[in-house]
This record gives sequence, structure tokens and C-alpha cells, in this order.
Amino acid sequence: MGERVRVFIDRTVAGAWTSPLGTFLLAGVMAAAAGWGRAVAWLCLINAVELMIISIGYRYRHAPPDDGDASRWARWGIFGNALAGLAWGTSVWFFWVDGEFASYLFNLTVLIGVLGICVVIMSPFQMAMALFSAGVLFLPIIHIVFVENPYGMPIATGLAVSFALLLQYSRVAGQQLLSGIDSAIRNQALAERLDFALGAASDGLWDWNLKTDIAYLSPRYYEMTGFRADEVTPNLEFLRQLVHPEDLPRVTTTIDDHLSGKTPQSIVEYRMITRDRRVTWVLGRGRVVERDADGTPRRMVGTISDISDRKRMELSLEKESRRSQAILRTASDGIHILDQDGNVLEANEAFNAMLGYGHDEVLHLNASQWDDTWSPHEGRALLKQLLHHAEPAILEKRYRRKDGQIVYVEVSVSPVELDGRRLLCCSARDMTDRKRAEEEMRALATTDFLTGLVNRRCFIARLEEELARFQRTIDQHIGLLMLDLDFFKRVNDSYGHPMGDAMLKHFAALVAEELRRIDTAGRIGGEEFGIILPGADLASAKVFAERLCRTISTSPLQREGKSLFFTVSIGVTVLRRGDSKADGVLARADQALYRAKELGRNRVEVDAGNTPAA
Repeated sequence: MGERVRVFIDRTVAGAWTSPLGTFLLAGVMAAAAGWGRAVAWLCLINAVELMIISIGYRYRHAPPDDGDASRWARWGIFGNALAGLAWGTSVWFFWVDGEFASYLFNLTVLIGVLGICVVIMSPFQMAMALFSAGVLFLPIIHIVFVENPYGMPIATGLAVSFALLLQYSRVAGQQLLSGIDSAIRNQALAERLDFALGAASDGLWDWNLKTDIAYLSPRYYEMTGFRADEVTPNLEFLRQLVHPEDLPRVTTTIDDHLSGKTPQSIVEYRMITRDRRVTWVLGRGRVVERDADGTPRRMVGTISDISDRKRMELSLEKESRRSQAILRTASDGIHILDQDGNVLEANEAFNAMLGYGHDEVLHLNASQWDDTWSPHEGRALLKQLLHHAEPAILEKRYRRKDGQIVYVEVSVSPVELDGRRLLCCSARDMTDRKRAEEEMRALATTDFLTGLVNRRCFIARLEEELARFQRTIDQHIGLLMLDLDFFKRVNDSYGHPMGDAMLKHFAALVAEELRRIDTAGRIGGEEFGIILPGADLASAKVFAERLCRTISTSPLQREGKSLFFTVSIGVTVLRRGDSKADGVLARADQALYRAKELGRNRVEVDAGNTPAA
């Protein structure tokens, strides 16, 4: 993000340094047309603007690097660009000579010609171009209004409209750039959290584009293989070369089965050959995340985890019991051996620490005592299934520690033969941090960051779920409210967007206090919100809406010692048996909402064609 703003500022400053060529050329033309007095005045104006831009660049270069200040510096860059564009555009004032409009038009043509050389180089931002054009139009508007011309007023009106549109375009262009920078900052924060989650799990990430046959490999992936990113081409051929020749057919079959839709995901253990020809056991997991319209896989992502410790432990158990004990003590995963009833026969120190028991205590435990997902019937059935399973199984479990805390683990279970007995060798990896990171990422993907309510996408999904449940049940009622803050734009215009954001947060908090646990409130967009009320018929939904409307109108926002009162308009509807999609329900609620606004705002209106669902 900082790099993006740096390039923007540097291009602006570079344009300021290169503008003297155009300014002196125009000064000469201006001096010939309007005299040296105006030419010097014009040079002072333009050079003052360019010096301000260079000063902004100098201060930015000497400021401490901080992505948090990116938006502030971008605003300064936009301001400099805008001022430069407007200054160049309004420069045509200096070309004006009383009674010589033709001379003005000639000089204006010269200015526009220089624009192609100088202004475009000077400004990398389209807002400056728009303001330049607006400044150019301003003088002709005034001239046509005051010069006798039968068509003067219509022409001037048309130019004025163009002038206003160009100003509006420049404002929107500035807002779009700032919005893009703010969005990039938020996306960068999300990416950093994802990188942290992957780093904590010590997994290598890969992202394979099946159309281009190019894969993104994370730094951890390259670290596990021993290769550098600049010495290989990350395509399918390179990935195949990393797989041990004896394991390649099995790995290929597993991935092909998933690509063809036979399995929900690809999970396979294989030997990976590193750059220095070492063999490392890894657990590969992958899933198709993008398909074409015809179902053809387009993109697949996954991870590889180093499971060498576990594999070495499994092989050693088959050969030598004493050697297996040494590996058990040094492995970082929580390794334990279970008999057919789930009793612990052996465990390493990592497993003891994971559960918080001493070694002697662990040897007297049964899986049912720490497995929080255990049930008597299903637990015994799972043990029996795993004992007769030929391939290793990967399970996600919740382990309960001695102190009652829950630990999320990923357990790899493999059946082994030891001393003539069929046993289960289990390797548990603590994934509590990764689970929390995933839940945080999921919350970020479904929550509106400003209000804390669910976002539009999540709200629509909840409504679709409620609609499906409604269609499956009898005598079920579900109400839907659409809410819109009255005259919210005035708040932003009068007090600024920080005050508007504070009002949205205050409104969301008031709504949350009125909701039940089963209700869902979400921000649909801007100042528009929605509420789903399971179990509420039309009458009770209206009562709730009226109570909420009164609460909002009597609960002003307290800000800087001021009380800012505001109101809300609400449209109410309920789900019908004939509803097949959420869009139809939202449309009815929207109609009721717009009617509430038309009838004076700060009121509740019910969908006119709605009747309680039977």
C-alpha cells in the first residue's frame, strides 16, 4: 500500500519538475498576446502550485514509513493534482484581451495543445484533467452571458452544465482513489492475518491455476522444498518432480478423483524429494475453489504439512519398540497409542502436555475421558472402523484438558501391528490458534466492519436459510424489516463523515439491544439496514418496528457535548408460501419502506398486499 502511494506522489512531483518547459513556452505566447505583466503573473501562479507539489513530495520522502498514513498522503497528492489542474485551466483568464475574443480562442488552442505535452505528464490523476477542463470552460460561460448573442444564454447554460459535471466527476474520481487505497489497506490487513495463521500452522500454501498451469507457492512451501522462487517455474511439471516416483501414481489418482468430483477434497500422504535430494514425508491437502460454468475445475488451493516425525514413528513401531519410544519422546506432535477399546498404551511428552496430565495419569486414561466429541455408541464404532481401515484417517477433534479447557486438534490415525496386536497410532497436532484465526477470518468475511452487524452477503444468506426453513414447516411465521435512516446525507454534509459513522454505530447498538438471540440484523448498504424476526407474524413484527422507531427517535447520539437526534423509516413484511427467493421478500419490504418515507418519514409502514402467512 505504501508503495502504491509512493509511486503516485513520485509521478506527481516528477510532473511538477518537468512543467517549466510548458510554462515558459506559454509565457512567451501570453506575453505576445496580452503583455509581459500578465505573463509574469501567470508564471507566479503556476510556479506557486508546482512548488507546493514539490514540497508535498519532499515531506513525504522524509516522513517515517507508515502504511497507516497512506490515506493522508494520498489526500495531499490529490489536493496538489487538483489545484494544478484547476490552475492550468483557469490560466485562460490571463490570455483575455478586451475586445479580442478571437485572440483569446487562439491562445486557448495553444494552451490545449500544450496540455497534451505538459498537463498529462504533470498529473497522473484524471481529476486534475477534469478540473483543467472546468477552468477552461469558466471564462467562455461569462463571456457568452454578457456579450449580445441571440443564442448566448442556451450556449452558456450548456457550458455551465458541462462545468458542473466536470467538477462532480473530479470529486467522484478523488473519492474513488481514496476508497481504493482504504480498501487496499483493509485487504492488506486481512492478508497479514491469513499469513500469520498459515505461519503459525507451519504449513506450505499452494494455489494452482489449472488454465494457465501456474501455481503460487508460499515462502514456507519453498522453504520446505529447498528451492528458491527465482530458480524454478511453479507449474505442474515442477510439482510432479517433487513427488517420490513410487508415490506419484497414488498422488495423481487422489488429485484426479477430486478434480472429477468423486471426493470432497484431496488428502494424501507422500514422500517429497527436496532440492538436496532429501526425502520428507508430507501430508497434502487440496480443494477446488473455482470452476467454470460447465463444472470444469479452474483453480485449486491447498497446503502441505511436514509429517516426517509421525511417519518415522509409524515405521519404527513396526521394526523396533525401543527405537519408537525415543521418537515418541522427541516428536513435537502429541503421539499416543490406543488399543481397540480406546485405552492409552503409550504416549509422548507432547501429548501429556497437550492434555495437562502427568505421564502415569495418561496411561490410565480412555479416549472417552478427553475426547469432547465422544459418545459411547459412536465412539466404539469409530474405533472399530479405524482399526480395520487400510489408509490413515485425518480427524478434527476437540480435546478437553485436565483443567477443563478445550484444545482443537487435527489427529492422524493409522492402524499398526505391534506384538501381534492391532492398535491405533494417533498423532495429534494442536490447531487451536489456526481455528481461532479461521474464525476471525470468517467473522471478517461476514461482518460489517463499521457497525458490527452482519454484512449484506451474510444477511441475504440468512434470509435464504429462513425462507427454506419456512417452506418446510407449518404454522411458521417470519417477519422482515427494512430500515433507512432519515436525512442521513444531511448529517454527512453538515457534520462530516466521522459524525455519520458515529451515528451508524450508535444506531446499530440501539438495534442490537432490541433483538432476541434468534433475530438477525444486517447492514444492507449505506444507511439501509434489515432485520429478520423468526416466529413473528405481521402484527408482532409491526409492534416491534414501532417500538424500535420510538427508541431511535428518543435516543440521540451524544458527540462532543452535543445531542444529535435522528429518526428512522421502517418497512414491514412477512414471508409468504409463494416466495421462492429472498429478492421478492426484500422488494416488498423496500416498497413499504419507500411508502414510509413518502408519508413523512419517522414511521412504520406495512406491505400493503401482505397478509400473515398461513
